[in-house]
Amino acid sequence: MDNHFFSAEIIDRAYQILATTTPLSFDCGRLCGSICCSSQAPGTGMILFPGEERRYPKTLPWAEIEKYRHIRVNSPELPPDVTDFDLYLLRCHGVCSREQRPLACRVFPLAPLITENGVIRLVLDTDGMEICPLVHQGQINRLRTGFVRQVRRAFQLLAEDPRIRFWMEMESTRRARQMQEPWHRLVEL
Repeated sequence: MDNHFFSAEIIDRAYQILATTTPLSFDCGRLCGSICCSSQAPGTGMILFPGEERRYPKTLPWAEIEKYRHIRVNSPELPPDVTDFDLYLLRCHGVCSREQRPLACRVFPLAPLITENGVIRLVLDTDGMEICPLVHQGQINRLRTGFVRQVRRAFQLLAEDPRIRFWMEMESTRRARQMQEPWHRLVEL
C-alpha cells in the first residue's frame, strides 16, 4: 500500500474522531485569550503530523505552513520510503475554522507518550506550559473525559502509520527525558 495514501486515510479518520470534542465544556481560548492561535513569533506554531501537510493548500489566508525539520532514520524496522520525511510547522494568523484545525490543535493540551513496551499514555504537553493554563495547572483529570477518550483513540489510530508512529516515539523519548528534569516535578502530571 502506498504510504502517502495510508497516512492520508489515517489522518482523515483521526480528524473525524476529533471533529467535535474539546478539552473543556466551553472555549478554552477564553482562559488565555486564544494565545495558541495567535502567535506570530518565528519558529512558533503547531507541528503538523507527518503527512498532514498534504491536507492543506500551498497558501492559506489564515495561516502559514513552513518546513520545520527534516527527519532521516536509519532503521531496518521501517520500510525504506518511510525513513526520510519532512515535518512542517503551521502558524496561525488568528482563529481558524474548527474544521481546518490541525491535529496538534485538536489534541492540545494532550500529547502521546509511548512507553518502552509500546503502550500509548496521554500526558499534558509541557511544551505549552508558558501559554496554556490547562498545562500550567498540571491536572489531566480537569479535562473532559470524552475528550481524553477521543484523543487516546486518535493517537492509537495514528500510531498505525509507521512514519507517524516513529515521530510519536521520537517525541516520546524527548518527553520522557523532559519528565526527568527537576523542573518537571513542579508540575503534577
